[in-house]
Amino acid sequence: MEVSDLADLENGARLDADLLIVGAGPAGISIARAFFGTRMRVLVIESGGLTEDPVHEALNAVDASDDLWTCAESEKRRWFHDRARSWSHEVQLFGVRCRCVGGSSAAWAGKSAAFDPIDFESRSWIPHSGWPIAHRDLASYLDKAAAALNLGPNCYDDRLWSMIDVPRPVPNPDPSILGSFFWQFARLQMDFLRLGPQFLREQADNVRLLVNATVTSIRIKDRLFASVEVACPEGKRANIRGRACVVAASAIENARLLLISARDQPVLANETTGRYLMDHPGAQVASFDATEAPRMSARFGFYGVRHAQKVAMYMRGLALSPEIQRREELLNCSLYMLEKRAPDDPWEAVKRLSRRDISRALADVCAIARSPGLIVKGVGRHLLQSRLMPSSVSGIVVDQLIRFNPNFVAQEFQTGGLPHKLTGLGVEAISEQPPDPTNRIALSEKRDGLGIPIPYVVWRVSDQSRRTLARVGELMREEFLRVGLPAPTLEPWVKQKRYGDAVILDMAHTAGTTRMASDRKAGVVNSNCQVFGTGGLYVAGASVFPTSGHANPTLMIVAMALRLADHLKMELAT
Repeated sequence: MEVSDLADLENGARLDADLLIVGAGPAGISIARAFFGTRMRVLVIESGGLTEDPVHEALNAVDASDDLWTCAESEKRRWFHDRARSWSHEVQLFGVRCRCVGGSSAAWAGKSAAFDPIDFESRSWIPHSGWPIAHRDLASYLDKAAAALNLGPNCYDDRLWSMIDVPRPVPNPDPSILGSFFWQFARLQMDFLRLGPQFLREQADNVRLLVNATVTSIRIKDRLFASVEVACPEGKRANIRGRACVVAASAIENARLLLISARDQPVLANETTGRYLMDHPGAQVASFDATEAPRMSARFGFYGVRHAQKVAMYMRGLALSPEIQRREELLNCSLYMLEKRAPDDPWEAVKRLSRRDISRALADVCAIARSPGLIVKGVGRHLLQSRLMPSSVSGIVVDQLIRFNPNFVAQEFQTGGLPHKLTGLGVEAISEQPPDPTNRIALSEKRDGLGIPIPYVVWRVSDQSRRTLARVGELMREEFLRVGLPAPTLEPWVKQKRYGDAVILDMAHTAGTTRMASDRKAGVVNSNCQVFGTGGLYVAGASVFPTSGHANPTLMIVAMALRLADHLKMELAT
């Protein structure tokens, strides 16, 4: 497809298309693909470049109060969110955004799952819950989204065992309390699926891509979308007109852009714009020691499922049942296992020595010498990814590995091909966050390099979220003891019910700032994702989610984007 850079265009250039898509992340790319080969002229406008770079990363800066994170939480964020090459905790005090073609898929781990039916319901114990659409309205789009993300069947509970080639391990917790929950992984062989490079390889004469073009304002006329203004760090500006526009620039950026544009066009925002900011609060709630870690890692590890002449990879966890959520008025919440690396891990030693870091040279050499088997396994994994091995051959090998030894491939995902020495297994909980209007994106007095106010983040984790995270850990221990499984050791904050001591992490699943609702008083967009009061202007991405569930949001983002694309085709045709 045709790719242009705003810096290469004449300053003040005027462009036009039938459909403008602001943001080349999972939502924007999915909508653009849905228009491949149609008569509609589509222009995708991306703020960043083809890949991440420091100049555009600086535009991701957010402002927040000094008490947003504790010191322990800041350190955990630095460790957890380090997949994004240009990300830093100091710049992105909240969330993880990658300003490049592909958006945050440039840093994601491919982890995917669909929301549960209960997530769409209005629940009396969760104020402002309930979607204006039902779970069944997305069923066909979820299947299309799974195909687009190279995923297997959309099955995420105990029904998946009928598709797995190995017997279900026993015993198990009471499913009316804790049932199996599976995440699957969008992958290309043994690597994560990256939407940006894939999109750039595709051909569509009617779709163009403009990079290095940050939208600074949305313009309307007679309550209809008219155009967007764009700018780049090099100082070039342009005006782009269109019949319709989809704002798909992340939950933080979508709200910021509407709030900025509403300063002289009030109809573009209302009292809910930027409010109901949500993420998935995550925390460690328990752990297994090194003795029990291998057994639990295998039981709650990875499984292969044959599907459409390939093998999909699923990771097993546990999730609160709808029954206990209703009975104890809990949020939707799940558990997964996270391996803990030993201080004398040999591959960490290899990486330090390869960087010529000799601060621990003697200890590192000894660590390598004590674990030759791990080093040999690492060499074998890298051979599978070598350019010397034909992709057709490595593809067959990988599918067979996932089918018969999925945990081997899982270690490739988790460790980048380097097997690690372990000291235990952490039990991590991830919860939905109840929508709260005081959690929000507002405009800061600080400005970015383009002169635009940066987002100001207000995000607090409620007592209900903390109680749910602790309760799921307690229930796991109670159920494991009851059925005769090794019981995990609860974290002190869980055992002693000191919920305020939890080290909470935002999981980079930002949502809710332009929520979908039945009327303008309750949200920003209607059930078709159109901004209330403005024809031709739509919003896509997790920002339209009224509630967040506990599942990683990319699959839902793509499904909602495909649903919006079908609506746009009908609207633009008329």
